[in-house]
Amino acid sequence: LARSILKRCSPEELAAADTGLRVVDAWTYGDVHALEALWRRVGLPELIGKLVDERKFEFSVERALFALVANRVLAPSSKRYCQDRWLAQDVRIEGCEGLELQHLYRAMDVLETHKDALEQGLYHRLADLLNLDVEVMFYDTTSLHFEVDEEDPDDPDAGASGLRKRGHSKNGRGDAPQVLVGLAVTREGFPVRHWVFPGNTVDVSTVARVKADLRGWRLNRCVFVGDAGMVSAENLRELARGGGRYIVCMPAHRGSEVDKEALGRRGRYREVAPNLKVKAVERRDGKFVVHRNDDTLTAEDLALGYKQLYRVEQSWRQLKSELRLRPVYHRVARRIHAHIALAVIALLLERLAEHACGDSWRNIRDDLKQIKLVQLSGPNGDLLQVTEPRANASKRLKSLQIKPPPPILDLG
Repeated sequence: LARSILKRCSPEELAAADTGLRVVDAWTYGDVHALEALWRRVGLPELIGKLVDERKFEFSVERALFALVANRVLAPSSKRYCQDRWLAQDVRIEGCEGLELQHLYRAMDVLETHKDALEQGLYHRLADLLNLDVEVMFYDTTSLHFEVDEEDPDDPDAGASGLRKRGHSKNGRGDAPQVLVGLAVTREGFPVRHWVFPGNTVDVSTVARVKADLRGWRLNRCVFVGDAGMVSAENLRELARGGGRYIVCMPAHRGSEVDKEALGRRGRYREVAPNLKVKAVERRDGKFVVHRNDDTLTAEDLALGYKQLYRVEQSWRQLKSELRLRPVYHRVARRIHAHIALAVIALLLERLAEHACGDSWRNIRDDLKQIKLVQLSGPNGDLLQVTEPRANASKRLKSLQIKPPPPILDLG
């Protein structure tokens, strides 16, 4: 009877009525509930369970990693703030009550150890779940700088370069040590794999590593799409090796050989999409020639395929602004790697929600935050009650194919 009454009364009504209950605390909950459902939908608990023997740890590695990813999506902060304030006061996540700071760091180390296998498992899970179009893979790089003066030293004995190095900066901070981050995304914008290179790595030198890593993923007919920064004779040979296919862009500087060759060909421009004509690809910053080694791709395929490279650029913006990829407070290389991996998983969950709802994660999250979790205390103990979803929140949950949270989470 008590449960039936609680299901039909809001926390405010219960506290106002003569029930002996009072409101102790309240948190936003709908966004956490949705992230938890998406986390489970892509099989992350099972993947982590296969890769990690939880019996070797006195805490749940899976719960610690979910807490870190959820924090990156909902309230990006340092790992210390995440444990000390966010998990302790600002949010309620099942199974995360006893997590300590050292647990979060150790979970990050586990993630770094198994990152490649986890990403491959996620890729196959997503391909089945969403029937992803993986014939075309988009790849680009960005730089991530650190507010430090000294570069990381090299290790001559191991033949390894330090990670944070000065190099060509893509955000105007050539004075600061940095790392170079590569990202591969699908046509729909889902991130499937990322790489972290020393900051003095040149864009074009990353292609061989990327192709080698993706070779083991058994992609049927993967067309690599890269921008002008990836173009070199060696890269094109590497991409074509073994029957590989590519679409790359070459800048058509006025008077250059590429410019004369492309613009000298007969034929008119054909408009295949808004602000996109075929013969050369026109963009705001000039004209580009799109080059490929697959004769089955039409001019329209080339132009539209290259234009969709903005999916990676959009991912970089989302990682750096909404998910706050930087500042990075870590100094140790393995923690830097893990920090970036957490942000990429967070981006994947956001993309899943955006794909299902056809809207930005910011708008989706604002609607879901209307669902609250309220702690009530009474003569017989405490309980956690979930407020009934409003119309906007219910619509989001329906689009996400997620059931509303149960009205009562804990009855003491």
